[in-house]
Amino acid sequence: MEVEFLGVGSALCPRRNASLLIGNLVIDIGPLIYPLLIGRDIKHVLLTHAHGDHILGLWHFLHFRTFNDSEKVKVYGSKSTLERAKQLLEATIERSNLSRLLVEWQEVENTFQVEDQTIFTKVLPHSGEIKTNIYRIGKLAYATDVIDSLENVSFYKGIEVLIHGVGKKEHNHTPVEEVIEIAKQAGVRRLYLTHYCEEEELAEDWVRWAQEGEIINV
Repeated sequence: MEVEFLGVGSALCPRRNASLLIGNLVIDIGPLIYPLLIGRDIKHVLLTHAHGDHILGLWHFLHFRTFNDSEKVKVYGSKSTLERAKQLLEATIERSNLSRLLVEWQEVENTFQVEDQTIFTKVLPHSGEIKTNIYRIGKLAYATDVIDSLENVSFYKGIEVLIHGVGKKEHNHTPVEEVIEIAKQAGVRRLYLTHYCEEEELAEDWVRWAQEGEIINV
């Protein structure tokens, strides 16, 4: 499975918003991600949560598809995330154009199917009423913008690659050292850190800072 880092940044720095591309599926579309999707055959959008740096690119992506595409795109997420995404579109797109959007909304819980791929999900706390879905796709797990802990190690066991967002605990994220410990306890072979501004020195050779445009195989 080929995985491309479309963006690896947080909302507070000039890096592109954290986002992944896996085949015809994209995880999160922040405002800086849409231009990278032009001309790509995207059929599925997986949302982690409803903060702007993860969903504001949906306006461009869904609105402009009505001019060039005839096939619906499926957007997956928790009930609350999808509700907020719909509210965003309703507030910014003319009513006459809303009915033309080529989109199918799919609420997810626990386990769901995207084409022939089974995806597992779990909801973790993030900020206030905003909760985040983390996802497990084959031997890959993706978790960003969460307050994670060792209590969730079982979700990551058996995977080879973990892509995990980092940040200050007081900002409702998981610090680097805690992410590394979670990955160790889960037996992860490769850990890529995302959703960051500045890189810090890493002592573990199996831990890396994800890079914009980087492509890995899982």
